[in-house]
Amino acid sequence: MRYRYEVLTMQRVADLALLTAHFERSGVPHALFSGAGALGFSSNEAVVLSDPDGPDLVFGAKGLAARSADKISAVARGAGRVKTSGIYVHRWFTIDHGAENDFVALSQGAWPAFERDYDTTIFGLFAADRSARDMEEGATRMLLLTHYASHDVWEQSRNPKQEAFDNFRKRHAITRSTVARSSTVVIG
Repeated sequence: MRYRYEVLTMQRVADLALLTAHFERSGVPHALFSGAGALGFSSNEAVVLSDPDGPDLVFGAKGLAARSADKISAVARGAGRVKTSGIYVHRWFTIDHGAENDFVALSQGAWPAFERDYDTTIFGLFAADRSARDMEEGATRMLLLTHYASHDVWEQSRNPKQEAFDNFRKRHAITRSTVARSSTVVIG
């Protein structure tokens, strides 16, 4: 499954309501996530997950100040509907190009125990199309999109049990950098 993962910056927090109304008129994306009331995103930011080859669903949205997009391909899971309750954590990883298979295997190896031990569901692990900068730096960017019942569950999961921890520790060793931000679902 491929998506366009687009971060939108609205002029004001209130413009997020205009964005939702825009999608109801122009076409509904696969998902719309809001940074308002979450961690890491600005309160006037939103993320749209849409068909990378489909129409530009954002075109003509009122209150839009800036936008940036990546095309991403699912390397594990990544199909189905997003849950509309709880939070989603958007965790970007930068890894060495060529380490993707190890990274995916370590992630998949940790998920059964992680999902069993916490009220969480991995929506998908995605590889971003490589930019000129990625190629120059010999890097690949990966996005892990995970649903958590709440921020409390996310906090509890920061100390995973041994079964998942071993895989996460090995995955960390092949990671150059990572950043995680949480959001709520507006359209799912």
